[in-house]
Amino acid sequence: MYPVVYNNTVYTIFNAGKVLAIDAKTGELKWNYSFGPGQELQDEEYWICSDSTIPAASKGIIVFMSLEAPFEQVIQYHLENGQRVPIEPQTESPNAPTPDKMAFTRVFALNASNGEKIWNYSMNSISGFNGKTPFIYNDLVYFGLGDKIVARTLGTGRTIWSADVSRPHIYAVSEGKIFASAGSDVVALDAYDGSSIWKSQGSSGPLSVYSGLVYVGISGNENLLVLDGNTGEQVWKGGKTFGQEVSQPVLSHGRLYMSASDSRLYAFEHGEPGMQDIKVSAIGYLPVFAVVAMLVLLMVFMRKIENKSLGLGLWLLALAVVLFLSNIIMLEYIPEAGWGMGLLVFMTLPVIFVAGILLLAYGMWQKRKMK
Repeated sequence: MYPVVYNNTVYTIFNAGKVLAIDAKTGELKWNYSFGPGQELQDEEYWICSDSTIPAASKGIIVFMSLEAPFEQVIQYHLENGQRVPIEPQTESPNAPTPDKMAFTRVFALNASNGEKIWNYSMNSISGFNGKTPFIYNDLVYFGLGDKIVARTLGTGRTIWSADVSRPHIYAVSEGKIFASAGSDVVALDAYDGSSIWKSQGSSGPLSVYSGLVYVGISGNENLLVLDGNTGEQVWKGGKTFGQEVSQPVLSHGRLYMSASDSRLYAFEHGEPGMQDIKVSAIGYLPVFAVVAMLVLLMVFMRKIENKSLGLGLWLLALAVVLFLSNIIMLEYIPEAGWGMGLLVFMTLPVIFVAGILLLAYGMWQKRKMK
């Protein structure tokens, strides 16, 4: 689990059900807090699958959420929501849970200095915690749970408001607004009453907020979407990477940084799509450019050679080599093209090569016959 550093202390959570506070300078353990199962285990069929969020820290308080559920119920939730399910080695799927064995989502607030519990509450629900964290803003703490965003007081845990939001993932709370992905949309809510301020439909993903602009990492042909933080209107869209999936954008010293599913880290000029789109387009169509260049060469070559069959056979063999090399270069930079353009090129190479060999043999036979 990702650690959080607060007041020279590192706070981290283990899925075994422990919060550790470690001195950031010496590495010594200051305290630990155990948050075991919220109910007694009735029998061996109740397999506990624990998960927790990244903790949030402010004003001397640590806040986090934990999930305790029958293993089978967690698997079913992830399958229904299209999420990958991490399964420990040598783990067998248990019998389906009986109705009285519920999933519990629990929220804890701990004293940051000694680990004592300040408040907690639980609900019978299940929610994916992948990469999530509570957010603390102006004495309120915000959670994305199930299909709701909930605001509670930091000191007592009292509910202030809740808003219906489809599959929310809060990424930032800034300037009185909550910014979150909600299914396939990006939404902004009023941080004080939960009312909707704006919704940007159709493009969603991990996001960051800097200087009133919302930077969203999205999938597809373009991987950066920039929205006006006050209105939700699109400022620009672009920034193609060589990977379909991208991380949360990070802004530093005038540049945006994102990692992508092709295992590369990308840097973009802040506020501009940059030249990456042009480069990706060029490399993505490299085999097409190779064919066009070879066709131009063929037109020139065929005018100057008498034995057309021999010349066409040599050209086809050269075309096969050029296509093979251009395809290798394209797949090196754009692995996702392997099932599209890359596969098409590799399937046509044998045909081109065999046709080149046959025409070359026929041309050489014609040449010997003329002698």
